[in-house]
Amino acid sequence: MRHVRRPALAGFLFASSLAFGAQQELPEPLRNAFASAQTRFANPTNRYEYPVIARDLAQVLEKAPDAQDVRLLRIDALLKSGDRRTASEEMKRVAAARDSLSEAGKLELRILAAHLGGKPQEEIRFLTELLDLRPDDRWLHYELARAYSDLDRYADAVRHIDLAFLRTGPQASWEASWIHALHSKALLRSGADPRTAVDAANAGRAETTSWPQTLYRLALAQYAAGDATGGNRSLNEWVTWVREAGRVAEADVQVSLGLFFYELKDYRQAEQHFRDSLAFNRESVRGMWALGYLLVEKPGGLAEGRSLIDRGLEKAPNDANLLDARGWALYRANRAAEGYSWLRRAQLALGGAYSQRVADHLAAVAAELKDSGTPPAPHTPWL
Repeated sequence: MRHVRRPALAGFLFASSLAFGAQQELPEPLRNAFASAQTRFANPTNRYEYPVIARDLAQVLEKAPDAQDVRLLRIDALLKSGDRRTASEEMKRVAAARDSLSEAGKLELRILAAHLGGKPQEEIRFLTELLDLRPDDRWLHYELARAYSDLDRYADAVRHIDLAFLRTGPQASWEASWIHALHSKALLRSGADPRTAVDAANAGRAETTSWPQTLYRLALAQYAAGDATGGNRSLNEWVTWVREAGRVAEADVQVSLGLFFYELKDYRQAEQHFRDSLAFNRESVRGMWALGYLLVEKPGGLAEGRSLIDRGLEKAPNDANLLDARGWALYRANRAAEGYSWLRRAQLALGGAYSQRVADHLAAVAAELKDSGTPPAPHTPWL
């Protein structure tokens, strides 16, 4: 299953390739603060550092409000930390001063605007244009890989990660574990030999701060490669990590395990874990969404699935995943027109983020409404 996402790691445009005009005009203390933010942005201790970086850059901007390069980096940090509202406000300030930006700066602004607007196709176009200006910037290839993965174009994601790796030289002191996790995911979902996905995930092992999260992808690749023993060992290691010190509620651990087996197309185990999630917390919105969606796709499960989804919506009426699931359930119940209205609500609830699943569902239902002879949409492989 694929949860609606706005990728937490939206890119490193400004970590390696900022136009430095505004930085050079800053007084030395502000210049040093900006340089420190860039370094931390490029190699964060963990994802919780992004809000801190955004706050520190705001302090620089209080004293240098015309430093638009600083503001561009702050926007990217805000997007990574999930603060889309503040990012949008900052975007307006940069847009008002766009004439002062370099050509590369203008492209960076367009890329961030496309990202903020949930338009990965536009993001890819502008990233490609920026790559013409910076052909050796490997981080742009990582950005392209992430954007292509948003569109489920995993072969293209693999291609750009490989191109980035070719540009990694002695000056590159690290490659983040999330990149190897994405590489492994893209390889597996593009139909490559699962053993290459195992190798890709293992390559992120050196990144100790984020490695435990990559374990999830490693376990999936190992199972897909036929190494159930290794996959079980990696999965148990991951579960131990997420349970440690109560990092994640047990109901959410069970949902994640269900998503794991769902991706492996082991729907029996997936369903059991989703039910276990609700056994731990019958009010779990994620549990109701996950089990409800699975049951909608299961022969004979539509009624129970719709009931769970409706119960979830009582608790979270604006949850994009649940709105999408309800629209899809109505479509499966041959009520395409009603389903389409709920899917449109799901799209609006994303708040500018992009979900390939919602886009696929909207396209399928629109086709059904246009031509009632259109066969049902294929089973969505991931949520």
